Amino acid sequence: MSFIIEAVTLPRTPRQIRYRKQADIKELRYPSNRPIIIVYGGKADHLVIEGVLQASGQTFADLITNYVSPLEAYLYGEVTIQYANRPYNGVDFVFVDFEWEERPGHTRSIEYKMEFVKGDVHIVI
Repeated sequence: MSFIIEAVTLPRTPRQIRYRKQADIKELRYPSNRPIIIVYGGKADHLVIEGVLQASGQTFADLITNYVSPLEAYLYGEVTIQYANRPYNGVDFVFVDFEWEERPGHTRSIEYKMEFVKGDVHIVI
């Protein structure tokens, strides 16, 4: 099963996937009782993935060329996430954060963390 971001298929399934949906609420204090909750609807959905970019026979430079650079090109734009049988499969998100790091002694892998958000309408300027 592959995890695909737009046209980039990650070489390994993410180690951790967090998907968050939540309501946009306001609490009003009510003396001597529990607060009154006002619900305005939903907040943006958040999808955060963490893992390692590592592929057989690929050097650090290959990983930068084949994965990091193409993913950085998608940053700040709308991307489609594909991961079969998940509630976010085939859904458009805005790619908002991409963090990757080198680890001394690990010459053929790159640790990453990516964050995506989804609303009803996306306006990318």
